[in-house]
Amino acid sequence: MLVQNVEWNRHLIRGSMETLISGNSSIFRVMGCTICKEKMSRNTFRWWRQSHYQSLHADYARAVGRWYRNFFARLGLFLVALLLTQYLWLSYGGLYATIRVVTILSFIAFCVYEVDLLFRRISRHYLSDWKDRHPSQ
Repeated sequence: MLVQNVEWNRHLIRGSMETLISGNSSIFRVMGCTICKEKMSRNTFRWWRQSHYQSLHADYARAVGRWYRNFFARLGLFLVALLLTQYLWLSYGGLYATIRVVTILSFIAFCVYEVDLLFRRISRHYLSDWKDRHPSQ
């Protein structure tokens, strides 16, 4: 059974690579560059580290990498705060319930602000710069 699954996975991977090479792209196998819309393989979780971004859009790749690093650092701090307020609320109740609700609402506001406003602002900035430098594309 295990050998059969391994062979099936190899067949799926080979099929997706053949599809990518032959040009019969699917939305699940090929992604477009955020800046110049060039098609490239969707083969990595950290897409901004692909050679295309590192060579053609180095400033954008650095900015996105910095954004992810800062986002996850702040996210870790929020998770610690959420766990702490949850513990205090369950242990002592009272005022800690209000602090817990404020922490949860702050966390939601932080995520919306970071992802929706800052990340999109970074992408729009680099996209407009690219269009200004390459008007024919």
